[in-house]
Amino acid sequence: IVLGISWFSVQAQKYYAAVLYGQGVRSLTAGSLGEAEGYLVRAVRFDRRDLYFRSLTELGLARLGEIVNRQGARPEELRAQFQNILAETIGNAQQANSLNPVDALNWMSLGRVYEAILPFRIQGAADFAKNSYSEALKRFPSNPEPYLAQARVEILEGRTKEAKDFLLKAVELK
Repeated sequence: IVLGISWFSVQAQKYYAAVLYGQGVRSLTAGSLGEAEGYLVRAVRFDRRDLYFRSLTELGLARLGEIVNRQGARPEELRAQFQNILAETIGNAQQANSLNPVDALNWMSLGRVYEAILPFRIQGAADFAKNSYSEALKRFPSNPEPYLAQARVEILEGRTKEAKDFLLKAVELK
């Protein structure tokens, strides 16, 4: 009886987390970032799945974009918010990766975070992005998306020859 009740409790938590996740994704696609964050954070409290952390990473990227496009705020305030959200977003991507390092999507998500901050010339971001995309390619070698992502990184760094090589590899796979 105790085992049955325990199993039911765990399954109920996972189900509730899935419902919260669904509501969070719906809010995220509707552009309601604050509401989406509330749902996704609660989903993670009930069930720590890499999928949920990947969604929190996407939410973080959207919030970073919002901060970059915000007008009329003090630069110091924006910088502090940007740094906090960036650290949180990297942490969510790394958490997804640590929960399931075999999934190429987790590596792609981590790479997208570092790729998003390349225009800000943050030291090491390009190397982290490339490493993440390389790991994704190791996990799923028949997927051309990591090659495309690596090409984007090379273009952002101004290395068009290397970008062309990655694009050709992507076309080969496709």
